[in-house]
Amino acid sequence: MTNSTSARALKFFWGSISVFIVATVLCGCTIRKTEAPESFAIEEKRLPDMIDNAQDSNALSDWYLSRARQRVRTNNPHPDYGGALKDFTASLNLNPTREDGGDIRDWIAVLSKLAKLEKSSIHLKSQYEKARQENLSLKINIERLEKQEEELRKSIEDLQSLELQMEQRRQQLR
Repeated sequence: MTNSTSARALKFFWGSISVFIVATVLCGCTIRKTEAPESFAIEEKRLPDMIDNAQDSNALSDWYLSRARQRVRTNNPHPDYGGALKDFTASLNLNPTREDGGDIRDWIAVLSKLAKLEKSSIHLKSQYEKARQENLSLKINIERLEKQEEELRKSIEDLQSLELQMEQRRQQLR
């Protein structure tokens, strides 16, 4: 085997390996079909009826849990984390001995923290807007003061010039 033949064989080997790796990765990245927003709307209309018509606390707890999970799904076009927090809490309060109570408590903890962060974010946005308005007001005030300073400097120069002229006239009169 010559040098060029072995180089071609090596290129072919690594090229084949690269193609195999890319093909494997692409096969693993199949596109998941997500539920259409219409199905969320249908489910959101159905769940309140099921909650209203529940016969016992366990069934009611399950329906609250279903609605809570519906509200936090990643492919939900309009997630409602506050509503999900209320539903998870209601579900756990109705049936505290659920097998999945730990998961529900985890959801409640995370959503409670999220609610606090959202409140904090709203407060910070309010403070930011207030600071932005104050900054704008200060910029306007600075511009006004700079113009006033320039006018005063010009007036001082004019007065100094006038004083110099008056001094020259006094000397002429003597």
